[in-house]
Amino acid sequence: MLWQPDITPQMRTSHEGVISQILTMNVLRIQAVWSHYRLRRRNNVLNFMLHQQLRLTSVISSIRRIMLNWPDQPANLPGVLQQLLDELKQPDTNKYRLAKILKDIYPENGSDFRHKTFWLHLRYFCWQYLQSSRWLAKLDEINPTSQLQR
Repeated sequence: MLWQPDITPQMRTSHEGVISQILTMNVLRIQAVWSHYRLRRRNNVLNFMLHQQLRLTSVISSIRRIMLNWPDQPANLPGVLQQLLDELKQPDTNKYRLAKILKDIYPENGSDFRHKTFWLHLRYFCWQYLQSSRWLAKLDEINPTSQLQR
């Protein structure tokens, strides 16, 4: 829904709502760990995770802005985006499987700056999402005596 090419007030509101839900949910998970006094010594890792969430939010917004201002999008873009989102939902996904999907919209013309920028942002989003998912999974398993390291 965030990456649909429509521009309506409802889409804008939905976009803001989804971003705030994602950010709120993940930030609350991180803060819940931080609030435990024995886990506060892991401040640097938790700050890293908070910054990851903010980066993800920023990249989602930039991808949406690029799509809204891109008049000649590739015809297969909606299908590829759906494949990417479906793959990102899989808990066992990896960079290789995502790269196989991303290659379908790799810019053939090196002078098409929008296409290249979009592709680079989308790839960055996928890599950040994978990294963030791994860290959030570690966060779910943490207890006061376990190690949480970068």
